[in-house]
Amino acid sequence: MNRARLSRNLIQLHFALLVIAALIFGTLNTSRAASVCVNPHNASCASTIGFAVAVAQPGDKITVAPGTYKEEVVINKPLTLNGTGDHGKSTFIDATGLVHGIYITGVTSGRVFISQFTVENAMREGILIENSSNTTVASNTIQNNDTSLAFTTPPCSQGTAPCCPGAFPFEQQDCGEGVHLLGTTNSTIANNIVQGNQGGILLSDETGATSNNLITNNLVQNNATDCGITLPSHPPCGQGSSDVNGCVGGAQIGTASPGVFANSVIGNTSKGNGGAGTGVFAPTPGTAAYGNLIANNVLQNNGEPGVALHSHAPGQNLNDNVIVGNIISGNGPEPGEPSTIGISLFSDQSQNAAPFAVTVYQNTITHQDVDVFVGTEPNNASIFYNNLDGVKLGVLNAGGGTVNAPFNYWNCPNGPLDPACSHVSGTVLFPPSLAHPFDPRSLNKKTKPPVD
Repeated sequence: MNRARLSRNLIQLHFALLVIAALIFGTLNTSRAASVCVNPHNASCASTIGFAVAVAQPGDKITVAPGTYKEEVVINKPLTLNGTGDHGKSTFIDATGLVHGIYITGVTSGRVFISQFTVENAMREGILIENSSNTTVASNTIQNNDTSLAFTTPPCSQGTAPCCPGAFPFEQQDCGEGVHLLGTTNSTIANNIVQGNQGGILLSDETGATSNNLITNNLVQNNATDCGITLPSHPPCGQGSSDVNGCVGGAQIGTASPGVFANSVIGNTSKGNGGAGTGVFAPTPGTAAYGNLIANNVLQNNGEPGVALHSHAPGQNLNDNVIVGNIISGNGPEPGEPSTIGISLFSDQSQNAAPFAVTVYQNTITHQDVDVFVGTEPNNASIFYNNLDGVKLGVLNAGGGTVNAPFNYWNCPNGPLDPACSHVSGTVLFPPSLAHPFDPRSLNKKTKPPVD
């Protein structure tokens, strides 16, 4: 073979090898998304998830073989990341000693899709989605994260326990929970199992607005210290999860928050968690958690109320949240209170918190001392078409205003005036009452429910 032909053959072989490598690791710039494999036992695949993500092009699909991957996966580009096995029963991301299991940051164009992993043992969040949009996390198991929480002498600057090193001030008691949406919009958390973390699913706004997200069909259970699903607005704080410089000694209290709004929490089961089944909170001046939908969830046997809406400061916005179609049973009391509560709507009058408007309808509440608690400010609460069988009270109004509660079923045909029915306390307008348990099929869907 002459030298020219050999040279041409070597060039062709070299080019072929480059093409093969590009196809394997996603570096070929084509209009079609490439498929990248991760398998440490296959020389044709990447050996770690992190390497596959690093070399992938935007839009590529990464498939991860069964096994345990001891790494923190950082994603800063749109891509698909699939494990194997139902809810990740075969593909594990073990983040022992690492801050997160999966950290999605700054992806604002394109789409990130994560499915079929077990993400466990991270020091803080199992999955953190930060300053991003159009992310879907589906059919995963997120468990046993938030491991750096210290209940004794804290190792961080806040000086009080519990304490989570590196977390923002308002995440000190839960390390950011199992899944955290932070400054994130238009994303979906669906069909996941979130269990055994300090808290379940958290939506907050320290670094930007968190809005128009869908939390649906998740099983959120046995998260020890905090709520199952939490939507709190917090003061602005730094630019990212690793930037706490603006938060040393506390967040920027009194600064208007970007807001947690227009999110939908639909069709989840939240049970056995340390806090509320679902909580929506505006804890400091200028915080805003409004216009969220809590619908068709099963909220059972949580340590605090099934649904809790709390306002603890002036200048907040906790208006226009809707609680509809939930099954609520066997949940605990507010901290320090004796009575168990299904739904708690609380404005702290001692802190000059403003009242807020909220709609509660088509819920079924059982095995609670108080089905719906309203206090202490005269909140504009409209409560109708619910099935209330309060062991002690169907509606307790501890505030100075009037609560509108018509068209409810009070566990017997004659309403609260009958000693055999659930009762009311405080100023509650309850007539007319329903003679039979509410059946959603009885409503004409084109008829707007009565709201005073």
